[in-house]
Amino acid sequence: MKITDTSYIKEVAGILKINGLQKVEVESNGMRILLEEYSNTSGYSPVSKSEMVYTPMQVETMPVSLHNEEETAGNVEVGLITDVTSPIVGVFYSSSTPESEPFVSIGDTVKKGDVLCVIEAMKFFNEITAECDGQIVDIFLKNGDVVEFGQVLFRIQ
Repeated sequence: MKITDTSYIKEVAGILKINGLQKVEVESNGMRILLEEYSNTSGYSPVSKSEMVYTPMQVETMPVSLHNEEETAGNVEVGLITDVTSPIVGVFYSSSTPESEPFVSIGDTVKKGDVLCVIEAMKFFNEITAECDGQIVDIFLKNGDVVEFGQVLFRIQ
């Protein structure tokens, strides 16, 4: 396995977290990765707005069918649900600043392309957008939570 493989980097990050380490450095075949623990008690990165870089991210969505138990097999209406998952590891922020209102709340109607949250990774603030129209039925994180790659952030119906 190469040290640049995502699964290997996740494994090293897990070692860092489990063992309470501040920094892990791995070298192999002339390649080097360095992972450092980032601790931020304020909930927001200590950078000015002019330094913030917003990068739109492609978000993986997963359709899920909901069936009402009272429906008959021949006449089933399906409510489509989409789980919005994190494309990166980082810190989840529900708004652009600590004083701002959240981008979305449970019950809000969103359109494809609407900003749902921001995930900070290495001082870059990545906008996570809706991949479909719908209503926010669940939010799985709170402001300042660390999010893992592939973790479900929102459920849209």
